[in-house]
Amino acid sequence: MRGSRTIESPSAPHPNPLPFGEREFAQFAATLFMNKPTNPTRKTRPASGRVLVWWFGLMSAAGVLFGAFAEERPFGNDVLAHPLVIFFIVVGIGLLVLRVALRRPVPDIIPDRLLLLGCFLGVAAFLIGNWLALNLVAMR
Repeated sequence: MRGSRTIESPSAPHPNPLPFGEREFAQFAATLFMNKPTNPTRKTRPASGRVLVWWFGLMSAAGVLFGAFAEERPFGNDVLAHPLVIFFIVVGIGLLVLRVALRRPVPDIIPDRLLLLGCFLGVAAFLIGNWLALNLVAMR
């Protein structure tokens, strides 16, 4: 019977140490990793320094601006009208406009990690602008 083990002398190794099916699976799995990796169809270039300066600069400036007016709630008292939410809606619209204008995906222009870093920078700038506005009003 194929795949069944027979009891042999303990000193002699078994010709098929894996039961039926596992050996074939191991061979199949080994051939999967022996193939050459496919080359990517597009080459990713590092982001231009000028683009990153604009990205981080606009996120910082807009964050401080939205944070400075956050306490007044200029868009209303609803949760979706909070200035931080409106700030990220404006950022999203800006990235969509950038994508349409350049006819390229945004991660080709600004890498994903730097997009995320810019968003964190915008939140930090928002909080700094809010703190500055509150302390400047308290000084009057």
